[in-house]
Amino acid sequence: MNKILLINGSNRDAYSYKILKEIQKEINDAELVKLNDYNIEFCKGCLYCDKNAKCIIDDDLNKVINQISNNDIIVFAIPNYFGGMSGFFKNFIDRLHYMYKRSIFKDKKVVFIYTGALEDDSITMEEMTKSTHNIEKYLELNVINRYSFSSRKELDIDKVNSIIDNLK
Repeated sequence: MNKILLINGSNRDAYSYKILKEIQKEINDAELVKLNDYNIEFCKGCLYCDKNAKCIIDDDLNKVINQISNNDIIVFAIPNYFGGMSGFFKNFIDRLHYMYKRSIFKDKKVVFIYTGALEDDSITMEEMTKSTHNIEKYLELNVINRYSFSSRKELDIDKVNSIIDNLK
């Protein structure tokens, strides 16, 4: 059975988190990471990582990277803020710069769950797919699926169940 890591890309325990908790209820051994529980500083843009294959900042990022390394499937739940990913999640991604060309995601499957306040979740899907395009390209992500939810609506349990079925 694949080991699954659920990562909440929001700084709040709101809609994205709610979806991940529903998934975790049905996939008992899935590990849930709330990035807001970790001290992950902002990238300094110093490029130390280009030559040293690690970041110069000594914070909790390596704990999250170890969790990613120990799982087969990574599920990112990311809120849509103004047509793109939250700054909170973007900071996490920026700190993965040293993974460029040395991807920890090699041989891992990735699922994106996008959430947004628009009634039409297809717009959120379109905006967030564009927003995550370069992340996918540079970190060589093997995206196996993506889902979009509107936080203005009741949680679509059928869609959550579809995610669960596909993860199993």
